[in-house]
Amino acid sequence: MPQLVEAKTTTSGAEGYLYETEAALVGSRKDNLQATITNYLRENFGYLEYDEDRCRRDTGYIVDAISHDIQYGGNSAMHGTAELYFKNAVNILPADQRDSTREAFEHLGKVVRWVTRNEMIPRKEGRKFTPTSATYDPDTGIFTATMANHNS
Repeated sequence: MPQLVEAKTTTSGAEGYLYETEAALVGSRKDNLQATITNYLRENFGYLEYDEDRCRRDTGYIVDAISHDIQYGGNSAMHGTAELYFKNAVNILPADQRDSTREAFEHLGKVVRWVTRNEMIPRKEGRKFTPTSATYDPDTGIFTATMANHNS
């Protein structure tokens, strides 16, 4: 785990701090971020057995910690939240949940980064097909693409 960095106790944290907007953005999107993680796990690890309510709860703790650390500086809230998953730097999750949890947290990190930078969050890319031929009729406005090996 990263080295603990305590919050700056001289920071009022109530208003006027450097990242006030970012902390508010993260905090206001807590429900959406929780849903993002459970959806991510469902789509990418549908076979995994885990407690979805507990996952939503823990994701909420993580979002609160991120917002706190943005507001007050340091990483103390996130460091404390990481203790839900680590004891003495040893992962305490069941072995079958470790990779999926790591990937879900990496995904959450990307989404939070996009939110705090006010960037567009990319939609999940669907299946990709390569057209074998394409035609366009400018009189009717009809575009037709033919794709080989397309079953759905």
